[in-house]
Amino acid sequence: MLATKKQVIRIQAAASKRFQCREERLAFLSDFFNREIKSTKELAEWEAYELIVYLNTGKVRDNTSYARFDTQNSRHRTILSLCHQLGWTQDNGYVDLNKLGGWINSNRCPVRKRLKDMTEKELSCKIIPALQNMLIKKYP
Repeated sequence: MLATKKQVIRIQAAASKRFQCREERLAFLSDFFNREIKSTKELAEWEAYELIVYLNTGKVRDNTSYARFDTQNSRHRTILSLCHQLGWTQDNGYVDLNKLGGWINSNRCPVRKRLKDMTEKELSCKIIPALQNMLIKKYP
C-alpha cells in the first residue's frame, strides 16, 4: 500500500523545513532509502511512517528485533534470499534487518509478529508469498 495523503502532507511539511527546494528533498529521500525517489507519493506506507519518525525525531526506528532469523530454518533463508532480490541490503551486502523488520511491523505484512515467533504455516503460506508478490511487482 502506498503512502497515504496525510503521510505525504506530513513528509512535505517536515522536509520543507530542512530543505530549500524539491530537488534537495528528493536527493535526501533517495539517499535515505538507497534508491531513486521521484516523488513522495511512490513511498510505501511503512516507508513513509519511518521517514516521518526520522524527520520529526532525527532517529531511525529500530525494527531489527522483528527480523531476527534462524539460519537453520530453510524458510528464514528463503525470506533472506527474497530480501536480497528486492534490494533490501546494506552497503556490506547483508540483508537490512531494520528494513525487513519495518515491513514485518507494518500494515503491509500479512503476519505482524517477530519472524522467530511465526509458525511454519505463516512463513510458507503468508510471508514468503507476500515477498514473492512484491518481487513480481518490482520486476514484472
